[in-house]
Amino acid sequence: MSTVPLDPPAKKRRRPALACEQCRRRKVRCDRASPCNHCSKSSTLEQCTYVPIHVPKQKRALPPGPATTVGPVSILPAPAPTPPHSQCSTGNFLPVPTSSSTPVTVSESGVSDVHALGQRFEGVALATGQTSSSTSERIVGQAIEAVNTTDSIPKTRYYGRSHWMNGLSLLPAGFENLVNPKSTTSNLHSLLSQCKILGRRIKESRLQSTSSTNPLDVPRSTADSFLEHYVSNFEPVFPILHIPSFKADYDRYWNDPNQVSTVFRVQLQLVLALGSCLFDDTFTFRNRASRWVNEAQLWLLTPPEKSRMTIPGIQIMILLTLARSVCGAGQDTVWVLTGLLLRTAMYMGLHRDPSKIGDGEMTVFRAEMRRRLWLSILELNLQSAYDAGGAPLISSDDYDTLPPADLDDNSLTNEPGDSTLGGRADGGSTRLSAALALAHSLPLRLKILRHANDFRARDSYSETLRLNSELVQACHQLSKTLERLSCSPSRAITQFYASLAELLAYRCFHTLHQPVIMRLMSDPKYYFSQKMYIDGALKIAHISGLDWAQGTNENNETRPSPMTALHTKDIAANERLSPSNDNRNDAQTSGNNTKTLQMPCSPASSLMVPECS
Repeated sequence: MSTVPLDPPAKKRRRPALACEQCRRRKVRCDRASPCNHCSKSSTLEQCTYVPIHVPKQKRALPPGPATTVGPVSILPAPAPTPPHSQCSTGNFLPVPTSSSTPVTVSESGVSDVHALGQRFEGVALATGQTSSSTSERIVGQAIEAVNTTDSIPKTRYYGRSHWMNGLSLLPAGFENLVNPKSTTSNLHSLLSQCKILGRRIKESRLQSTSSTNPLDVPRSTADSFLEHYVSNFEPVFPILHIPSFKADYDRYWNDPNQVSTVFRVQLQLVLALGSCLFDDTFTFRNRASRWVNEAQLWLLTPPEKSRMTIPGIQIMILLTLARSVCGAGQDTVWVLTGLLLRTAMYMGLHRDPSKIGDGEMTVFRAEMRRRLWLSILELNLQSAYDAGGAPLISSDDYDTLPPADLDDNSLTNEPGDSTLGGRADGGSTRLSAALALAHSLPLRLKILRHANDFRARDSYSETLRLNSELVQACHQLSKTLERLSCSPSRAITQFYASLAELLAYRCFHTLHQPVIMRLMSDPKYYFSQKMYIDGALKIAHISGLDWAQGTNENNETRPSPMTALHTKDIAANERLSPSNDNRNDAQTSGNNTKTLQMPCSPASSLMVPECS
């Protein structure tokens, strides 16, 4: 009887290690995050690293073809926990940090995906003998594109075409140093990881002290300074409160805190939080302001929700939205809160003009306060959508509320009067004049934001040029109006109001031209968009008080934002990546033949608000 040789037992494949190297060394359970829970709480701030997932050799072989051809490469997902109820959808996605109050940055899981894909592209490039400089730009560009189109990354967020993250493709070398943990030219990745760990600890310490509204723990002299900073800097552009009534309740609070309602205490905390950010250059009251903002957020979420649908309740929602943006307390998710604010206001009928509600016999005070609140809601909704790269979710056809009248707060009375004063002025300039001058461009800026973030708009450059022409005219008119108001005898409009209003308008040039600026690499006709992009950045730098010649601040009225300065410098440096001068001249000649490309004046050199003698 012959024996049939048995097949050798199949070699068992070793299970890949999913825990990080640090947890495996400590022999503790790892949650597979990046960084994991134990590494985040480690006092040594060591990095959380994972062993690369093993891939069989036959799966890593290059596809047949010419030596210069690179086949499709799939992204190896970084070890990360998958939420039990997570859902994935197709779109332009990148992961977000766990904490809602973390500034908008490239998250750890997104960094791992880009790095893994970059390593595989780099290996292929070295095999084909390509140069290191061209390989670096191609690696990061293809990595960003691949991550943006991935639809299976957990903890995702949709970044619209106008989001600043999409501008990273303009800086391939800098982005590679930021996301590559093994970079030999920079330690940015290590510093970024340490900053994130420290940031999470700071936020945890702030949340531990959050409770219901507590008495103020600042002396009245400091609170008076906070209140004055708020009234002088925020109310002229975002009219929210009736200042005489608020100051009367403010005095009653200091006489006896029990004489005022909880609603006023929440309003007061938010007002002081906003004023504290301008108290000094270092924002020494940041922790206290964050606690006040968190307490207001907690109060807003407590039931019943219908009790918040009042004028004081909507004022708290507006103040909370503004405070989260200014104080850095979860500003990356303000667009979500603004959506709730917008729908709550529409549920209360603020989108309808007071003259068309009921019998039209609303008092001047109520009618004008409703118009002011709606104007502030529209502006905040627009600015948060710009920051988030999202659609405004409203158009000028969805409301008929008139702009508020240019009246002082003392002119608003509770006596029955003419409720159709909206849009009319008393002949002079008031504290509200800057907001009204900016409000004229609201419909246009809504159109620009909707056009820039329309994912169906692929070949609509003619519409971009048309909107650019209208935006240049609107900015020119805004600057002329602000110049006239700032030089009026009443001097109700200061340089700060004018600069803030111009800043909110000029940022639209970045939103409008960012989706098409990268096409310049293949088609020189888009050079006009890059020119407007750079001119807008230089104008914003000028408004922020950034002196390019000396690198110092000329005045103390405004401080240049670090992110604004960084973006401006990077955009100007990107001029090196433009096509040849001959192609630029051809593009400009083509633009001169089109009337929509004609600019009345350059945004970088004119439309300034001069100082009045």
